[in-house]
Amino acid sequence: MIITATRVCKRLQDNGFQAVFAGGCVRDILLKQKYNDIDIATNATPEQVEKYFNKVIPIGESFGVMQVHANNFQFEVATFRNDSEYLDGRRPKCIAFSSMEEDALRRDFTINALFYDPISKKTFDFVNGKKDLENKMLRFVGDPNKRLEEDQLRALRAIRFASKLGFVVEPNSKEALRHAILGKLSAERIKSELDKMLLIKKPSVAFNMLNELGLLKKILPEVYPLVHAKHNRTFHVEGEPWEHTLIVLDNVRKKTNNLNVLWGALLHDVGKPATEKHEIDRITNHGHGEVGASISNALLRRLRASNEQIKEVEFLVSNHMRIKNAGAMKKSKIARLKAEKYFDNLKLLAIADSKASPMSGRLVWVDELDKVEEFKKLPTPFITGIDLIAMGMEPGPKMGELLTNIMDLQLEKKITSKKEALDVVRKKCGK
Repeated sequence: MIITATRVCKRLQDNGFQAVFAGGCVRDILLKQKYNDIDIATNATPEQVEKYFNKVIPIGESFGVMQVHANNFQFEVATFRNDSEYLDGRRPKCIAFSSMEEDALRRDFTINALFYDPISKKTFDFVNGKKDLENKMLRFVGDPNKRLEEDQLRALRAIRFASKLGFVVEPNSKEALRHAILGKLSAERIKSELDKMLLIKKPSVAFNMLNELGLLKKILPEVYPLVHAKHNRTFHVEGEPWEHTLIVLDNVRKKTNNLNVLWGALLHDVGKPATEKHEIDRITNHGHGEVGASISNALLRRLRASNEQIKEVEFLVSNHMRIKNAGAMKKSKIARLKAEKYFDNLKLLAIADSKASPMSGRLVWVDELDKVEEFKKLPTPFITGIDLIAMGMEPGPKMGELLTNIMDLQLEKKITSKKEALDVVRKKCGK
């Protein structure tokens, strides 16, 4: 990729233009970290860029951004620009083509405002971004309040970058974040940033920072009550519900990058504040899984999550306690649970949850689960409602209950054929 990107820059330079790598890829190159794409900035206009390459697609022509296709790679090539005032908390009203330095001054963070010429090997730094990289400092370019007014998403991006890179937020930038207004942010943009935070190697850092800077209650008001909820510390020596949640989240992230399970980890105890009861010698949260599932459904719908994601997260939150009762379950119930579409992810979450509490001890319930044969789907039932109707039974709740009982016997291998199933029905119904 970098060889092809260098050739794109060289072609523009050979025709009299400036052309450099820009933004995040420069930051990652200097940090010797992996990068997924390379953006290019130039003083060539979109029309001039289009002239020098065979395949160019305008993806933001009004903002001076073209997509150049070369050697099976795609590169965003943007013209240096100035931005006018932002009216919607996201985009400038209009832009004006400008110089490399002016382009740097409009960017969000100093570490993202660096340029690198792959031909001369020279780095261009107009905002002391290299120094901030060396000092592991995240700082807004210029006035942090103005940067946040221009695009409110920068508040969440600041937390994500600082958490991902292990950087400290510069004091003036941190103070601006404490007073950040996020009212113009769309649900989709918030969800996208939260997804990226969940995928950080240690997402607890980002969510802790969201809370410490007062942004958690602004974007996830359903989760914020966890911060002040209490645990029965006899069983939860690791901390209160918020601390416990962050440990579970990190535990899950060590095992998977599946966003549905990560959302399940973040929300698994979201029902605890509403179900918290202080008894004489303990705190209880009976039914918090079911309450949490309802809260999770509403939260994810508000954030415009997909129906499939909502369905799985709701299942994970609802059942994360149920699965731990495997030792008290009939084998048929365990078999039904193991046949669920999301069982593997539920088990992953429940283990991460148990391991977050040192008092959980040995995970006996996992052994009980493993003793029962796993069905990717339930076997074909020996009998159906048609068989029962043929025997003279009326459709209704009793028929459904009887079919469930027969399937339980089948799952527990107490009956092994249709004949045996019909014999059980005859005995139960006196036929």
